[in-house]
Amino acid sequence: MADSLSTFSTTPRYAVRRVIAKQYCVAAVMQQGSAYQVLRVLDLRDERVKVLKAVSRTLVDDAVIARNLAWLGRARKENSRHFTMLAHFYAPADWFMVFDMPGYTLQNLLKDSELLPLPSRQIREIIAQIIAALSDLHKRGLVHLNVSPASIEILDRSTIVESVYRGKGRFEDKTMLKCARIRLVFFGDAGICDDELVGVDSYRAPEIVLVSDEGMGTSFRSDIFSVGCIFWEMLKGRPMFAACEGQGCYVKAKVHMFVVVLGEFPVDMVAHVRFLHEGIFKGRTSAELMGRGDLPNVVLDFLDSAESLQESVDDQDVLDVLEYLTKLAPLDRSSLEDVLEYRYFEDQSDL
Repeated sequence: MADSLSTFSTTPRYAVRRVIAKQYCVAAVMQQGSAYQVLRVLDLRDERVKVLKAVSRTLVDDAVIARNLAWLGRARKENSRHFTMLAHFYAPADWFMVFDMPGYTLQNLLKDSELLPLPSRQIREIIAQIIAALSDLHKRGLVHLNVSPASIEILDRSTIVESVYRGKGRFEDKTMLKCARIRLVFFGDAGICDDELVGVDSYRAPEIVLVSDEGMGTSFRSDIFSVGCIFWEMLKGRPMFAACEGQGCYVKAKVHMFVVVLGEFPVDMVAHVRFLHEGIFKGRTSAELMGRGDLPNVVLDFLDSAESLQESVDDQDVLDVLEYLTKLAPLDRSSLEDVLEYRYFEDQSDL
């Protein structure tokens, strides 16, 4: 049975060192929006670090929260690809959900020089599992909106050494993960608003960057774009786009990066961007971008060295998947399940 608290607030705002329900001491704020917070906490009863999500009952309907609770608390099979909620409780103003703290993630893996570059077969295994896990969410009407390497947990950090053929009769010892099984870190979508800048900068879909309540909000299609960015990073060892949030001219900087890597925006999106944001495109009808002189240095450096998707990827099967996942127009990204039918996922030559 859920426990009750006596605190009241319009939106959940729990500061570091605050103790919630006489049990959870806040160590850090991991994410937050107008109607929710994701907190790293210390459970004072078992002295384990956990994740606590606080959702405002004032701003989020209880029915939405109940839907999240039903799915997050569902018993998982041994091979489940999703996080499981450990407990939940409520106050008059907020509902709280408790989770384990993610362990070793894809973000950690992509920084481990001993394990890079990742073997082709493990890239395929990991991206296929991510797609399957997110597809399961989408079928149930849930969206993630924070898909990034940090939200992909690697379940087994054990490594092995294999002899890898490098061509011309030469073999080389390669350290790699013993098992590439993953679990999707997901704390529910309750409290996430479609007019907020959600997610991690380098993995945000264009419609999130250009967010509005005028028809280009977030949806499951935003998750699809993020998967494409993760796929690219596993292949190339670097993010698809430079992070530039908080450095000025944010929307303009992101649009420039989208265009240089993925090509020009569709005509209807150009019109939408022009309506919402000044100083992005020249004139009233042109799709030509304004000059980039006022962009931050990190973006200018990226633009000077960036290549288009087609220039960067030689393997046509890989390119087909990347192009599908990273279409600029959200309506062109129809379903994650569809991409599993692509030839890339049928090719087992590198296993």
